[in-house]
Amino acid sequence: MKDWARGKFVEMGQGTVGIDFGAIFKELSDNRFPGWVVVEQSRSDVSPLASAKSNAEFVKNLGYSLELEGAK
Repeated sequence: MKDWARGKFVEMGQGTVGIDFGAIFKELSDNRFPGWVVVEQSRSDVSPLASAKSNAEFVKNLGYSLELEGAK
C-alpha cells in the first residue's frame, strides 16, 4: 500500500487522491485475509526511517494490528 499527492508518493494518510485505507483494512479483516499487507517505501521528502514510522503510526491508528501472529 502507498499514498499519492502532488505528483509523487507520500506517507500513508497524506495523499490527496482519497484512498480509504480504513475501508481497505476493514475489508481485509472482515474477510479474515490471511496474508501480508505491505506498505511500500518509495522516495519521500523525509528519511526512510521517518517515513516508516509515519506509515506504521497511521496503520496503527486505523486499528490494524502490526504484530505478527505468534511472533515474540
